[in-house]
Amino acid sequence: SLGLGEKVELSDVTSTQAQVSLNDQAIAQEIRRRIELRKEKKFKEADVIREALLSQGIVLEDQPGGKTIWYRK
Repeated sequence: SLGLGEKVELSDVTSTQAQVSLNDQAIAQEIRRRIELRKEKKFKEADVIREALLSQGIVLEDQPGGKTIWYRK
């Protein structure tokens, strides 16, 4: 356990849990879309996804090397 929230490192969006809920799958799908938008330099669209997830209590942290960490507040 990592403490305050569930932190998952996403190289290709993976979960450390054996079973992933549909909610987690939906979050992972949105993060994949955001990663693709960032690769295409569509930062405004990527920020819309970040803000939408944040409004649902999901915090994204971009890491060096293009990885994204997420956790629930």
